[in-house]
Amino acid sequence: MIYTGEINLKTKGDGEIIDITAKVQKQLMESGITAGIVTIFVEHSTCGITTVEYEPGLIEDLGKLWERIAPKTSLMLTMPIGRRQRLRHVRASLLVHH
Repeated sequence: MIYTGEINLKTKGDGEIIDITAKVQKQLMESGITAGIVTIFVEHSTCGITTVEYEPGLIEDLGKLWERIAPKTSLMLTMPIGRRQRLRHVRASLLVHH
């Protein structure tokens, strides 16, 4: 059996991290499937999905990490408004599921 569900989110951008666990669980309950594999993907090139324990300290640490390895000041504020997407693309390319 194959079930396709959809979760739509609006973000504030800028590296916002959203816990989608409850939304995925709701989709699973609605599907009626009790065993199998869940595949999750995003359709936008500046988004990413990873698995972490969603807790405040980790979320704060991830925000600090983004600023250290891809700081807004060096990648975004120095370019014209039309090119500011570059920061988002750089950060999304660094987010890898392991």
